Amino acid sequence: NQLSPQATINFVKADFFDLRFLDRKFDGALLAFFISHLLEGTEGIFFTKLKQLLKPEAEILWVDGLWSDKRRQYREKAGFQKRMLNDGRAFNIFKQYFEETDVRKMLLRYSFKLKSFYAGDVFFAALAVM
Repeated sequence: NQLSPQATINFVKADFFDLRFLDRKFDGALLAFFISHLLEGTEGIFFTKLKQLLKPEAEILWVDGLWSDKRRQYREKAGFQKRMLNDGRAFNIFKQYFEETDVRKMLLRYSFKLKSFYAGDVFFAALAVM
């Protein structure tokens, strides 16, 4: 599939979990480095809400951190990590990394079918259809 030159791209700046409604449904969504920060139990809420915003047969492109030999040298697969901003502020954030089997299972759990999967050294891209 190619993006039509007449396609409309909408950027919505909001707290996803606070979105009450939008006036339309979407053909697709880009999920970039977000799902890996959801605590257990929150992912189900996320996917339920996401599916309410998408048209039938909508596609999603999920880009996130890959659990790999390179990543294994510096991080745990899941847990809290200290992150430092350029201005010196520090935060403890939850982060998890995914293997292809994790991605397949999660997509299947929420009724998405994996169409394509790319794995680099530290990130992956998964294209799936609802």
